[in-house]
Formats: sequence, C-alpha cells, structure tokens
Amino acid sequence: MPWFIKTETFTKTTQKLSKKDRQKYIQKHKDWVIKKNNSGLNIISGYLIDKNGNPGGGGILFLQATSYKEAESIIKEDPMINNNLVTWEIHQWVSTTNNQIELN
Repeated sequence: MPWFIKTETFTKTTQKLSKKDRQKYIQKHKDWVIKKNNSGLNIISGYLIDKNGNPGGGGILFLQATSYKEAESIIKEDPMINNNLVTWEIHQWVSTTNNQIELN
C-alpha cells in the first residue's frame, strides 16, 4: 500500500496564539492520530526542530492509504487542518529500494 507524506507549517494566525491555546489544538491532533492508529490505519506524526533543538520548523505526518484521494480525505479530518491552523501539502512517497518500511 502506498505511503503518503503531509508537511505542514503553522499559519501566522496560529503563531500568534498563546502557547496554551496552541497546545490544546496540538493535543487534539495527537488524540486524532492515536484514534486513527487504534482503528488500524498506519499513521505517525511529529514535528521538526532546528540544529539547536528548537521547534518551529513545521510538522510531518506519514500514512498509508490506498490512493491519493483516500490519503487526502483522511488528512482533511486532522484537527490542525479542519481548524485552519496550518498550511499543508500532501505527496505520495515512492521508495527507490525494495525494502519494506514499517513505522509502527
């Protein structure tokens, strides 16, 4: 089954939210990922940090889906997206090796 990668960055409006308010949405996102994982979807999410260990570089989500359309449909359920907190892109990832990668 194909892998898809969603990259995202906070919108300027999201960046202006208090850390406490951002954390509420981030927790909703984490809960959503856990729920999707528990339902059998192969999905993992995380954020980027710079060379000094500071967050703020955005986030990445990996998931397996049968098609681009299915992956996009799943991703649009993400609380970070349906609350317009991030700008995002989705791409299918194609391995250049025959090795199977399992993220869970």
